[in-house]
Amino acid sequence: MAKIDCDIVSGADCILYATFVPRDEPTEHTIPNNHAGVLAKAKRATTPGHYLAIASNPAGYTGFGIDYATQAEAKSNAIKACAESTQTGLANEESRFRSAYEAAGLLECKVFGVYR
Repeated sequence: MAKIDCDIVSGADCILYATFVPRDEPTEHTIPNNHAGVLAKAKRATTPGHYLAIASNPAGYTGFGIDYATQAEAKSNAIKACAESTQTGLANEESRFRSAYEAAGLLECKVFGVYR
């Protein structure tokens, strides 16, 4: 994303010399640490026997499908909540950051956890 942002701002082809995260580390979707409290609350709000699904994207946006009778409903609503969270968050970002996120493919929400 840093390279894409640099390319957009400078209007040139930037070269990325270093990253903060080693390239060989996995780039799977994860829940941001600052959402751990929300996850705990979502678990408490889910009735025993019902489903809780969590979706996120690499840009750091998260959505929860809380307290659904079926796994499919929970997953679908988690993806929807993540997409809504992403759009709300992007509304507050500078346009060049939105473009960089999109160009880097960081906005696709995927389910990465289901609890029952």
